[in-house]
Amino acid sequence: MLLHPEVQSRALAEINAVCGDNLPSFEHRPSLPYIEAICREVLRWQPIVPPGLPHRTSQDDVYWGYSIPKGSMVLVNEWAISRDESLYPDASRFDPQRHLTAEGRLKDDPLAGHFAFGYRRRICPGRHFAELSLWAAMVSILSTVRIAKAKDSKGNDIPVIPEYTAGLAMQPKPFACAGHILCVFAFSSAPCSPSQNLTELFLFHIHHSFGPLDLPCTPYL
Repeated sequence: MLLHPEVQSRALAEINAVCGDNLPSFEHRPSLPYIEAICREVLRWQPIVPPGLPHRTSQDDVYWGYSIPKGSMVLVNEWAISRDESLYPDASRFDPQRHLTAEGRLKDDPLAGHFAFGYRRRICPGRHFAELSLWAAMVSILSTVRIAKAKDSKGNDIPVIPEYTAGLAMQPKPFACAGHILCVFAFSSAPCSPSQNLTELFLFHIHHSFGPLDLPCTPYL
């Protein structure tokens, strides 16, 4: 959101149009397709585990004419999938709109479940919890906080250059940003710091808007 303020503005406009003065909850999820598109694009644009998790073949196999002996280590190149121009034109660009139809509905994407969670019998059994947690966190932050560039001592924006750690899993390196609270609730009369207020606001929203996560059960084998 720091790098793409126009996405943040459109997301907030959708939340306000659907939820009005109410904080968003899971009952609003079907009516917030752009928020869902942002979640999909976040997972696609910068895969957390670019080379995928290693697996080992339990028997000899042949894939697209390639012989794979038993005991071979196999990795699915998630980075290559995320940059497949036939699936995602201009793949290096962060664009949630790619997951929506011209009418603004979510596309029936076969990778919507997402390649970040694995495949077939080895797909992550906790993916439903992860997707719901990601959506809840994202919609909570977007509805209560405006993320902006931090200022230096002279009041100028501090530029942000996206940098990531290297290794099996990657994450953004530390960067400066500012968060402006969009709505304020009174929780207690005890004084606390702005960061404590923000944390309390977020936890209050999660607890009262979402409650326990109701997870669907599906067979994996």
